[in-house]
Amino acid sequence: MLEARENRIIPFMDFVDDFRRTKDMNLIRNPLSLSHERFDSLSASTIEYLCHEMDIEPPDWVWEVPPPGIEMNLKVQGYS
Repeated sequence: MLEARENRIIPFMDFVDDFRRTKDMNLIRNPLSLSHERFDSLSASTIEYLCHEMDIEPPDWVWEVPPPGIEMNLKVQGYS
């Protein structure tokens, strides 16, 4: 999904549309991890938002995905 830079958002938005249409919790049961800090954060925050939008409880894994760059931000601020 991440290889084709100009079109990489299309499969992600297809997922968003599918989830909104079907409300199938199986689509979000497991993390959509691509081992890419920004994408993993985007997917977790999007799923959290979609669940809020639909008034359903998001899966626990969304709370475990840190925002991108949080470790660096904490180091710069002297918290780690």
